[in-house]
Amino acid sequence: MYKERTPLTEEQSSESSGTNVCQSSPPFEKKIEMSKSKASIKHWFQQESVLFRHLPFCDNKPYRILVVDDQAINRELIVRFLHRQEYVIEVAENGQEAVEACQKKNYKLVLMDLQMPVMDGYEAARQIRELKKGHQPFIVAVSAHDSQENVQQCQSVGMNGFISKPIDFRKLNQVLQEISGDTEET
Repeated sequence: MYKERTPLTEEQSSESSGTNVCQSSPPFEKKIEMSKSKASIKHWFQQESVLFRHLPFCDNKPYRILVVDDQAINRELIVRFLHRQEYVIEVAENGQEAVEACQKKNYKLVLMDLQMPVMDGYEAARQIRELKKGHQPFIVAVSAHDSQENVQQCQSVGMNGFISKPIDFRKLNQVLQEISGDTEET
């Protein structure tokens, strides 16, 4: 079942352990090696959070965002990025859970993996678009399979965008600005 995540407390945000794996890299061009420990990844997000703490498009929150991915590390990376901006974040592990969550709650944004067990992201997006509710979320595919064919298939089932894995946080940031109505160029 999907799980609701709430923003970290100040005490949790200030905890720091591990080594800084991206000390000299410019913002957003940092790579996280998957072999690094969870503590290192947590430390990386604490470093990154300084960049996003006072963004102007964060003033209209809380937006409810659903992160759908069958891989725990992918969900965790996105959730940690979004926590820094204090969104109301919920997670689902497959497309069926995403559809069930969208039947119960209104989401501003759904970040949807494409290849998952039980129900893939294409079918989940199609079913979410068919829901008889007035509100429809902004659905963005998040996948390592970024061929033109996959992007077109995402559009054909009603998805609004596509972000390649590994996650480009600049692109995710642009999506967040777009859904908030703040399209100011930086």
